[in-house]
Amino acid sequence: MASSNIAKGLGKSVGTVAGKAGKTVLVSVNPLEVIREYVNYRRIVEEQKTERERIVSERDRAVKALEAEKEVILDYFERRFKERKEALSGLFDILHQGIVNKNDNVIDKALEGIVGIVKDNPLKDFETFRQARISGKTIEI
Repeated sequence: MASSNIAKGLGKSVGTVAGKAGKTVLVSVNPLEVIREYVNYRRIVEEQKTERERIVSERDRAVKALEAEKEVILDYFERRFKERKEALSGLFDILHQGIVNKNDNVIDKALEGIVGIVKDNPLKDFETFRQARISGKTIEI
């Protein structure tokens, strides 16, 4: 115990640990170093906790933004495809009339219109629509 008291007086303590082959090994431990390591450990724990909170907050913001965009996207598609449906329905009526009347010119024009609508990208106006909706403007699509 005398060596232990001397070590404590010097800011070090002596402990024993089991070494290889079961031998007892004396280990000197500096209590100040233990405290430094613990403080460093707590600092890292707090940094990681803060980082996790930041990630969760960023995730929540992204989810809210997606939820808001969901309504814009659904609204756009509802309007855009309603317009396309109405146009296609009218063109198919014209096509049917052309077939009934055996009018090749009407049939050609109706088919051109149908193909044109089908080839048209329904998302071409989406960004304009989204920006207008966000700013509260009314636009025609």
